[in-house]
Amino acid sequence: EYNKGFFWMKQGSDTQKRTTILYLKNWKEDWEHYGTLIHELFHAVFIVLGNERGMLTAQDDEVFYEDGAMAYQQEYLFQQCRRKLYKL
Repeated sequence: EYNKGFFWMKQGSDTQKRTTILYLKNWKEDWEHYGTLIHELFHAVFIVLGNERGMLTAQDDEVFYEDGAMAYQQEYLFQQCRRKLYKL
């Protein structure tokens, strides 16, 4: 009921590709929905680049991450989503 959107990923196998879904419920061009989009894109970047591509690792109580690459990816995904939503 309160879920305005979500990001979901299923890891693929040798014969199947990875599947990702970004779902935005009842999209409107307002701050609340843009906030949901940014929130879900953060999950996408964190899961795909951080976990799956090793851009977020912990070693000896220190966390190492590629924040620049992750930020550029989030920016790129945001631009692509806007293009799809508004057919730009």
